[in-house]
Amino acid sequence: ARIATVFAPDSKKSGKLALDRVRSRAADEADGAALTALIEADPRVATFLTGVFGSSPYLTDLAARDPARLGRILTAEPERLIDDLVAAARTARAEDEAALMARLRRLKQETALALALADLAGALPTLAVTEGLTRFADACLSAAVDHALREAAGRGKITLIDPDEPARGSGLILLAMGKQGAYELNY
Repeated sequence: ARIATVFAPDSKKSGKLALDRVRSRAADEADGAALTALIEADPRVATFLTGVFGSSPYLTDLAARDPARLGRILTAEPERLIDDLVAAARTARAEDEAALMARLRRLKQETALALALADLAGALPTLAVTEGLTRFADACLSAAVDHALREAAGRGKITLIDPDEPARGSGLILLAMGKQGAYELNY
């Protein structure tokens, strides 16, 4: 884990309780052992997570939902992980809208947790974090547009030039301005 910054939580007691909750959940899962080992091997990790969890109920919830995911995030190179998550969102496909939205929500949770932890740890500069958030949002929009175009083609409303890349040649344009267009999306 690339931890350059450790900060005091808003509530040390809440941070420790939350860390205990995540550790307990990790102990109950077969693939949670890696997170437990990481926390025990490097005291900075426990200190860092206590600060994060004592300051952010949202990040605590994301970590507690899937401790193995937290372990993967803490041991991954953040730049590569974000690239992989963006690619997964961009190529996400599903039979129906509900399944696609569920898949994109899971990817969003992992992206939010990964970028927030990298940001708070000082592992990524602010501009890389905002760019990562924007790239991920763009990828989700692309996946949703592709799904909508495939669905319309399936109902006979349009003809796709390339079913594997439905947006190509479709005539549909999404124009991002402001924070998204400038790659400055934030939390």
